[in-house]
Amino acid sequence: MVALRRSPMAPSRPLRRHLRTNLRMIVARLSVRKLDVGMREAFTIAGGAHTTVRNVLVGVVLTDGTQGWGEGAPMPAFNGETQNGILTAVRSVSSLLEGLPVDRPLLWGKKLDQAGLRAGSARAAIEIALFDAWGRAARTPLCALLGNGRAAVHSDVTVPIVDAATAQRSAARLWKRGTTTIKVKVGVDPETDADRMAAVHAGAPRARLIADANAAYDKRSALQFLLNLKQRRIRPALFEQPLPAGSLKGLHAVWKEGGIPIAADESACSAKDVVRIARADAAQVINIKLMKSGILEGRLMTETAKALGLGLMIGGLVETRLSMTAAAHLARALGGFSFIDLDTPFFLSKDPMRGSPLRPDGRYSLDHARAGIGVQPRQN
Repeated sequence: MVALRRSPMAPSRPLRRHLRTNLRMIVARLSVRKLDVGMREAFTIAGGAHTTVRNVLVGVVLTDGTQGWGEGAPMPAFNGETQNGILTAVRSVSSLLEGLPVDRPLLWGKKLDQAGLRAGSARAAIEIALFDAWGRAARTPLCALLGNGRAAVHSDVTVPIVDAATAQRSAARLWKRGTTTIKVKVGVDPETDADRMAAVHAGAPRARLIADANAAYDKRSALQFLLNLKQRRIRPALFEQPLPAGSLKGLHAVWKEGGIPIAADESACSAKDVVRIARADAAQVINIKLMKSGILEGRLMTETAKALGLGLMIGGLVETRLSMTAAAHLARALGGFSFIDLDTPFFLSKDPMRGSPLRPDGRYSLDHARAGIGVQPRQN
């Protein structure tokens, strides 16, 4: 082997160090497996009850041995995805990413686009794993890779569809442990749902309330629900996705007639959706979820919403601390999120992850994350 001599054409020492770093940051292989976790109790929303989390775990290994981890969370009622479908999708594109530099997200993002994997939980799981591996190799927290912000991330906690007495006890317990915003699942019946909201308000009178219908109401039911709340002297801070995803005119009408700000969730899966929502004045807040968009599109959605004067919420599906903490990093880095909904780790019967940025009151303490997400599987 010929030794490299110093010359005007030879790389400088800093450049050689940079080249070595890039050579370290090459994707060697991807793996994917099932991630099944039980729940403490049924987590019921308008679309049905969840008793077991059936997610997927994606692993990325770089040429220097650095590992990164990502999670995908299918929810068939939300997007038609299944655990087996995500497993198949990840395996179908893994060879396309091998050999690519992990610190070139636009490059590997383009590869995923060309393969037809433009959104959804499979895309999210891969992107989270790649960003985590990049952060670990560069010894940089994920939030620093995504932006310069240092916003606080304090999640709400959800009261699912339960009877009023249970809802009141849950709200009182949440307030006592430091939760200041409580999200209440609705979308079954305007009267029963209003009773549940009233019970939560009675249990935590000073808590900020969010009502989430998961697209289950029609316009008439949504407005009746808001009227029922008004009669009970309850004014939620936000009404999340009261109508089906495509009902932008209906969402606009609920906002204008009901007077409560609307958050678009199922209606907002891409930056183009954000533009359509703004043009229709269909919502005042956009709910960013990595499982809908991945990190790259999620960042673009955030920037688009800000540019259009829309408020921001960050949420998720039923996920472990791995992908929830990745979303918390995004919120910290970009800032501007008035509503944080990253609470589902509290509902799991066991925690398959280690690294502890999530406190009992819902605060994400991300300062400890020195590299990547700061969370990884207990068993690699």
